Amino acid sequence: MNLTLTVNGEQHTLTIEPRVTLLDALREYLTLVGTKKGCDHGQCGACTVLIDGKLIGWGMAASSFPALRSAASVTVRLLADGTAHILTSGNDMGTGAYTIVAGAAAEVLGLLVEQIRVEMGDSLLPNGGIAGGSQMTATLIPAVMTACEEVLKIAKATTAPEAFATLRESPKSVFEATASSSPGEEGKKWAFQSWGALSWECFSTPYTVTRRKINKGAKFISTPLADPSESNSSHPVRGSAGNWGEENWTCDRTS
Repeated sequence: MNLTLTVNGEQHTLTIEPRVTLLDALREYLTLVGTKKGCDHGQCGACTVLIDGKLIGWGMAASSFPALRSAASVTVRLLADGTAHILTSGNDMGTGAYTIVAGAAAEVLGLLVEQIRVEMGDSLLPNGGIAGGSQMTATLIPAVMTACEEVLKIAKATTAPEAFATLRESPKSVFEATASSSPGEEGKKWAFQSWGALSWECFSTPYTVTRRKINKGAKFISTPLADPSESNSSHPVRGSAGNWGEENWTCDRTS
C-alpha cells in the first residue's frame, strides 16, 4: 500500500506492506534509526515516538491457553488417478486446518501434498468435531492418520503409490477407509497448551492510556495504569486468550 508520513516536518511517501509497523517504517524504510527496537516487548520504551503530542510505543506479548481436543471421524479414499481424498465435516476457521490435514495425510501415505485433496465443512461428511482455533487440528489429525493407516491395510500396501498400482490392475476404482478418534487418558498425564503472540501498540496522553491490538490473535486485557508515564515501562499486560478481532481499551487516569 502507499503511505505518506510527515516525520520531523518532512513528508515521505512509502510503498509498504500493511503489516509493517511504524517503528519498522522509520528504521528500515526511512533509515531514521534513533528510535530503537530494544526489548521487542514494548517494556523498555526504546521504541517510543511522538505522534500529534501522544507518546506511542509498540510491543509483543505471549499467550497461552488450554489445548482442547474432541472426537472426530475422517474418510480417506485412494483413487486410481493417483490422488487421495480426505473427507470430514470439520471446518477451517482460518487456522490452516486444510494445510495441516493434507500434510499429515501426505506423510502417512507417502505422497506429495499436491496429491492430497481435502474436502471439509459439509455436514453430510463424517463428523469432524468442534472448531475452536487449534482444537480443530488437534481433533482431526489423529483421525486422519488412523484412516490413512487403515486404507493402506485394506489395499495391502505400505504406501499409497503401491495402492495406486494395485488399483490400476484391478476392477476397483477406489480404496476407502473411515476411522475415528477421541481423547483418551493422555490428559491425565500430560498438560496440553496452545501458544500464540499478540502485537500491540500503546498511546499515552496526560489523561489516558489506550492499548490497541494490531494483529488478529489472542485477546489480552490491559491492566489499568495509575500513571500514564508507565505506558512505556515494564508494566504488565494480562488477560485471557481466545477472542478474534481488534480490541481497544482505555484507562482513565482519574478513575
